[in-house]
Amino acid sequence: MSQDHYGVLGLEPGADDVQIRKAFRALSRRHHPDVGGDEQLYRSISIAYAELSDPARRRGYDAARSGAASPRTATPGGASRPPGHASSGRKATSGASARSSTSAAGPGPSLRERPVRVTGSGTDPSVARIPVHGELAKRGIFDRTRAHREAILRELLRSVSADVPAARLIMGVRLPHADTYDAVVVAGTRMVVVCALPTPDVAHSWDGSTLRVGGRVATVPQLSLAATALERAVFGGRAEGQVLLYTTPLDPFRPVVDRVGARGSASGPLNLSKTRAEITTFLAGGQEADAVNLGILDRLIELSATRR
Repeated sequence: MSQDHYGVLGLEPGADDVQIRKAFRALSRRHHPDVGGDEQLYRSISIAYAELSDPARRRGYDAARSGAASPRTATPGGASRPPGHASSGRKATSGASARSSTSAAGPGPSLRERPVRVTGSGTDPSVARIPVHGELAKRGIFDRTRAHREAILRELLRSVSADVPAARLIMGVRLPHADTYDAVVVAGTRMVVVCALPTPDVAHSWDGSTLRVGGRVATVPQLSLAATALERAVFGGRAEGQVLLYTTPLDPFRPVVDRVGARGSASGPLNLSKTRAEITTFLAGGQEADAVNLGILDRLIELSATRR
């Protein structure tokens, strides 16, 4: 196990949800890169929080942790810093479908240090070097969220590609017999349909099927249908969907979405930090996680609503 998440947050294994949240917020204020903190340490803190704040992931982590000792090095503020690169080292996580273990092909140093390969055949191999393709489609005539959504999607790609360098972003993807979606993040043969939704910074809860915002039921897109449509449109690819919730001004750890009811249900809408963790884990579990598949990338660019 490459990182002791409890140690990173300065907590004991029996810490409850409130203690985990308080520890994360305190360490975030102290070590965020925007206030001069160490980026690698901040990433370790973010990974630890993403793992321990999700009940299903925490159970899996605790089970794996019980048989492994994690070396730690003390860091300022009572947190602990793992030696070398930070990596979640987590087992398969919950979601729309079972994730593959990232211990072999996951977002560890071995994947980050591999050169990005180009596989498959396409019309122009040079497109593999371009990280972002397409443009966002407008939501209605007066779309005041477009600039924010694009910035957030670019930040999502930046954070995912830090662990999966082959990740590429295609915005404004129109799927046959479906709808137009904000973006698809792809690495190798794995793809994630992403829909970014603005939300107020109030209490959020997810029970496996319903999102409540400030106590009121909110409508969220059913991206499982979009993932199926994407797999049909892109031969050889495997897809999932993820709703990304964001606040203005952007805080990658807001909103906090509490899980209630059925604990084994789909992960549901998530903030930027947890969306990044979900997508990184899914993409890194693919057999071609270190590759840009030209055939799949070309097809996604064809499906983009507007090309650059």
